[in-house]
Amino acid sequence: MDTIEILFKEYDALRKEISSFEDKGYQLTSVGGTLFAALIAWIASKHPADYRFWLMVLMPMCIFAGLLHFIFREISFAAQRLKEIEADINRRSGENLLEWQTKWCHSSWWFIRRKRPRSKQ
Repeated sequence: MDTIEILFKEYDALRKEISSFEDKGYQLTSVGGTLFAALIAWIASKHPADYRFWLMVLMPMCIFAGLLHFIFREISFAAQRLKEIEADINRRSGENLLEWQTKWCHSSWWFIRRKRPRSKQ
């Protein structure tokens, strides 16, 4: 097996890993949002808005933010490695075989400010 085939296998594995982490982020967002809304409704109906209310609201939000940070960090690590693999494969082959990461600039904040693809030159 030559080096480019091995790099392609790593590339495929990292693409799957990024997809898996994105799925986990979507699941966390939907479940977390639903539980957060239910918690707010339950607390607001049973208790006055004192320090315990805010404590019960802020604790799940901090846990949620920490989990999202972990997911986005892992996506960023994998995306950076994909850029390196793409550059290595393109350099070894002498052609632009792979360009997703380098052209679209995938990062952990891609959903906020996604860049247009760079033109081929």
